[in-house]
Amino acid sequence: MRRTSTCVAAVIALGLLGGRFSMGQELGSRSPALTAQINLQPGDAGLLAGHGAAPSRAFVEIPGSQEFSGELIVRPKGAVRGAWRAKPQAMARAFDRVAPLITRTSTITEQYVVRVPAGSSENELSAFLMATGDYEYAEPNWTLYPAETVPNDPLYASSWQHSRIQSAAAWDLVTGSDQVIVAVCDTGCDSNHPDLQASYVPGFNSRRNRAEVDGGEVEDINGHGTFVAGCAAAIGNNGTGVVGAGWNFRIMPIRVTDNSNGTANPFDLTQGAVWAAQNGAQIVNVSFSGGTSMANQAAAVEVKEAGGLLFWAAGNDNSLLPDVDRPDYVIVASTTSSDNKSGFSNFGPPVDVAAPGSGVRSTRRGGSYGTSSGTSFASPIAAGVGAMIFAANPGLHPTDVQEILSLGADDLGPAGEDNSFGAGRVNTFNSVQIALGFTPRAPLPFADSFETAALGELSWVAVDGAEVETDPAPGGSLALRLDGTDSIESNAMLAKASSGQLVVFTFMARHEGAEAGETLLSEYRDAGGVWRTAALLTADASASGAYQRVEVVIDDADLTNQLAIRFTAGGSDATDIWYIDDVAVSEFEGAVLPLADSFESGELFATRWSAAIGASVDAGGFGGTLALSLDPGDNATTQGVDATVFPQSLFLSYRVRGQGAGEGDTMLVEFRNIQGDFAMLESISGPDAGAYGLRVLEMPFLALHDDLAIRFTGQGSGGVWRVDDLLLGLEAPAPDCPADLAEPMGTLDFADVLAFLSAFGAQAPEADLSEPFGAFDFADVLAFLSSFGAGCP
Repeated sequence: MRRTSTCVAAVIALGLLGGRFSMGQELGSRSPALTAQINLQPGDAGLLAGHGAAPSRAFVEIPGSQEFSGELIVRPKGAVRGAWRAKPQAMARAFDRVAPLITRTSTITEQYVVRVPAGSSENELSAFLMATGDYEYAEPNWTLYPAETVPNDPLYASSWQHSRIQSAAAWDLVTGSDQVIVAVCDTGCDSNHPDLQASYVPGFNSRRNRAEVDGGEVEDINGHGTFVAGCAAAIGNNGTGVVGAGWNFRIMPIRVTDNSNGTANPFDLTQGAVWAAQNGAQIVNVSFSGGTSMANQAAAVEVKEAGGLLFWAAGNDNSLLPDVDRPDYVIVASTTSSDNKSGFSNFGPPVDVAAPGSGVRSTRRGGSYGTSSGTSFASPIAAGVGAMIFAANPGLHPTDVQEILSLGADDLGPAGEDNSFGAGRVNTFNSVQIALGFTPRAPLPFADSFETAALGELSWVAVDGAEVETDPAPGGSLALRLDGTDSIESNAMLAKASSGQLVVFTFMARHEGAEAGETLLSEYRDAGGVWRTAALLTADASASGAYQRVEVVIDDADLTNQLAIRFTAGGSDATDIWYIDDVAVSEFEGAVLPLADSFESGELFATRWSAAIGASVDAGGFGGTLALSLDPGDNATTQGVDATVFPQSLFLSYRVRGQGAGEGDTMLVEFRNIQGDFAMLESISGPDAGAYGLRVLEMPFLALHDDLAIRFTGQGSGGVWRVDDLLLGLEAPAPDCPADLAEPMGTLDFADVLAFLSAFGAQAPEADLSEPFGAFDFADVLAFLSSFGAGCP
């Protein structure tokens, strides 16, 4: 019902806008299959009418590696954590459009399998869906093949991979851990193999969407999965067979196919990977082709959020992989016993590391052993090294493990990263050594409100004099205290730039006893390791300052897994004190209602304003404060907010003044409607806005959608428009009382008279109450007396 009502609301909205919404015109001749079998949404008609151009990305089959299946795997925008936020109407629209084509819906993550209509193609349907802007991806649900070559001599007695990756030296330090679970997303595992049997934990059949404990079948139907499991985690030091990268990991079998030839599809592979991590697997391995898809990246993010790290085989076509960024999982190429690239191994920019994969020995279905070649087996060997890193330092974040894996690798080929080996061939000994001395980094969001007297050891690593104490201000709580030249530095944070996401550094600070001009410096460490100023606060002449909120957006180019923050006091002795509270570094998840800005920070924060052309913040706000300033031609647009509040009412209020604006000078106030266009709310003329006036507008129905934004634009030839006390919310503010200028607000008394006289003498805007605006004269006095006599509403 929710989805249907959303679509109806969208169509009604278009009708109110005066647009024509036709589901038939022009479509049938250009794309009849799509026209007939999808639920067209507002705006789709125009896309389909021109749907003859070649798609921006063409998917190509590779026989025997990845082949079309007649299906797509699609994911609505906003379903992935790390996007700005989920937009309910957009997600419902994305679902409604493909609902008639859906054949499978995930119970684990927000994605669907849709069939390609007869007469259409994977490329045509994908291009149309991506053109709507409602989908994170729409990719073929390929038929994927296990990434292996034909097994050779089963009696081969050498496991050369261990000498290359220095397994024995690593086992002198750590042999593994039965607290680390390695998930094998594959054809199943041999439940009775003597080198694997004792290590199993309950698994999952992603093809049937059924856990093993509920009857999901995980027995190996092909043999590939058993070989993969042994590469990563065959039991060691048991006097039997072979040994994996570690001696005693737990193995979680995730069967992703019911086909005896081992083929699977991305939907079942990613379903299984996410389920594994959500059920305790720290390492998840997928040894199939198709490693660079966007669906894999989306799954990898969810695997990381659950505490796991995803590994994927590079593939065996000796082909150049596309130049794409897949930062949240590890793509593994294959090497030979002489540390050369295996002849079959794919290569290219996505390759992160390499591992032995030519003629490696492992477990075979039926309780035997053998050798085989393929990136299918390089990937679990690298995954096993990842498990050893977790065993060496259980507190590590998956991104820490990912970095340590690369730092510990032996550089092969040209110096530095290259297309054949990535960072190099994995080395267990090097990686374990690094892991044992590695300080786990804090994942975002980083936050400390200093609720306890002890500073968190994992939050703060360099403390010079700083301490937590009770703020002596009335009602004060615990806060961080810096005096004299004290400083404090945070631990490194996991904030690698990848998605264009805004990262915001915020805190509250005030001074106590500091002399005028003494400072508090806040900084962050950028991608080059350089400390950059976030904000420099300066004490005023008061003995005890009020808390100020500081908000700094860290540029995407400065984000790195070494991001840290630092505070340094600039006082002369212990009586010069700064109190800091509510420190946070977090990804901006999107603006929410109520959206408010009084502009007292002196800047247009990116968390409230998405665009500003010429607009600035300067003095001259209501009551002598700061305000948004717009010259002719300037504009400022708020961030989009989810305003699906119907049947409640939504109100926009703000104060406005046209300083020096004359006839023909206007300020436009517009809102972004459901179509993404800006529509007029009101236009304010110059002579009508000489003094600050409070504007309160009830937003129209067309504004009640999931990406509402407000835009202010100055027009004309002269004057400056100033906007203050902006509020977009569910409650309308009380009408202005021009005479109420002093505390206690809401009560008119002699303090208001004194405040008016002071403002009048200073020619402050709050005393300019009558025409001619800009001239302070007896008309303003009469206007004040009239308001004072009428009382506040």
